[in-house]
Amino acid sequence: MITFKELESQSYNTKLISNKQLCGTCQKCKNDFVYSQVKKFLKNRLNKPEKIHLWQTCQKCWLKINTCEDKKWIKKNSDAQKISQNTPEQLQKNRDGVRKSWNNKRRKSASDILKEKWKNDEAFAKTALLNLNKQNAKIGFGTGGLKGYYNNIYYDSALELSFIIWCLNKKIKIKRYDFDPVEYIDENEIKRNYYPDFIINNNEIVEIKGSGLWYRKNYKRNLLKIEAAKIKFDSYIIIFDKDETVTRYYKTARKIHNETYKKENH
Repeated sequence: MITFKELESQSYNTKLISNKQLCGTCQKCKNDFVYSQVKKFLKNRLNKPEKIHLWQTCQKCWLKINTCEDKKWIKKNSDAQKISQNTPEQLQKNRDGVRKSWNNKRRKSASDILKEKWKNDEAFAKTALLNLNKQNAKIGFGTGGLKGYYNNIYYDSALELSFIIWCLNKKIKIKRYDFDPVEYIDENEIKRNYYPDFIINNNEIVEIKGSGLWYRKNYKRNLLKIEAAKIKFDSYIIIFDKDETVTRYYKTARKIHNETYKKENH
């Protein structure tokens, strides 16, 4: 048996101590440990002379020092993971796994849970709306979503642009709403004007809305808007983000906007 003090003093013969056991207390986890052979211990540590002050550690702590606490190892491991995780084969495998797991049963369950939360938990709705706004701001498009013109028609979100693309592909006439505003009295007895989003086929009024969080943001006011619009128009339609008319070309819409956004800012 040999101790760390004897090892540090180096007043020993390597051949004589090579098969001896090394005992001590780990300076990291404070647990007592025993190395069965000093030779193996020295082999692991001699190639790390810059960490001689950390030699008195158990095997578990020594591994942590040279991996989790080593900046060079962390960067090397991170770079290797980025390469391996972004290969075409791995990305396709990830997509296939998500598609397989996101079956109709799970989709319906998630939808039902969120509907109940939106219906009964105003705090949840406000938090989710705040996170959505933060995400949009981070992308660089502002909290109001994507804005711009496509085929000379103004859009105020990716959903609206997706709907425009859908209408044009279906040969449906579409333009931005340009009739007189819908007048209504809000919950505070104040007279206000409401402008829907689009007119299709010359006489159908369309309002595009994202998630059900819209209901929770100004629930009473939105109901008043809807009632006033239904009275004013013969055909008034609200389309939400689950409808095929806004989901089918959603990715295309974001791609078109991003390409336009890059051109305008270069």
